[in-house]
Amino acid sequence: MKGPRGWIEIMEDFCKGCLLCVEDCPQNDIEVAPYLNRKGFRPALPRNEKCTGCGICFYSCPEPRGIKVFKTVVERKRA
Repeated sequence: MKGPRGWIEIMEDFCKGCLLCVEDCPQNDIEVAPYLNRKGFRPALPRNEKCTGCGICFYSCPEPRGIKVFKTVVERKRA
């Protein structure tokens, strides 16, 4: 399968800018926003170009509702 195998959504209003997800992403697929959120922090932004949906960012985020992780479902053809 080519392309991303998953994707994430980061809830910018819950992000406190700790950037643990940026540091922990094994695909280096999360970056820092060039703007501030409503709380005055630079939130993390997903690129979703190389995401595998591994969930490491979810587990490294201290904010309970900060990150949602999704996996791409591939249907296999039956012979």
